[in-house]
Amino acid sequence: MIETTPLADISITQVVSAAGVTRPTFYQQFPDVLTAARVAGFHRLKTAFPFPDPLPPGTVLTVAELQDRIIKRAEPLYEHLSAHRTFYVRVMDAAGTAGFFAELIDFTAARLLPEAMEALAGAPARVRIATEFFASGLTWLSIRWLRAEQTLPADVMSRQVAELVADLIGDIRSAES
Repeated sequence: MIETTPLADISITQVVSAAGVTRPTFYQQFPDVLTAARVAGFHRLKTAFPFPDPLPPGTVLTVAELQDRIIKRAEPLYEHLSAHRTFYVRVMDAAGTAGFFAELIDFTAARLLPEAMEALAGAPARVRIATEFFASGLTWLSIRWLRAEQTLPADVMSRQVAELVADLIGDIRSAES
């Protein structure tokens, strides 16, 4: 429904009718349509973009290998976001909360950046802060890309994101050497 109707125009009655459930069943899961929309957004995103397979312990990726892994993971994500642009923009605009965006940043960190963050040797607190920093920036770039009328194709966007992360990791590695 979100693909075709603004969230403000979707009622609980419409949702339960389309889902074939009762109002009490809806209310057992969600307090309102906006919460249901946030859950639907994350469900769709998690289904389209699962956790990556972990690298074998002790694997150290070169900057080029890191970039290739990010591209392979990011391109299908950007293709999915592009195909469902209206849905995601409507969820963000009408149902986005601080908690929603914090969860989105965590999602980005866990699914797009694990190897990049593992490449940052150091104390766990430093890696955690760096991960949040990188993921926040990538999330914001992705939101702006999603909301733009004229956007780069998914493959170009994924390459740019991968190059940015790889360059930053490479710079950090060089500075630490």
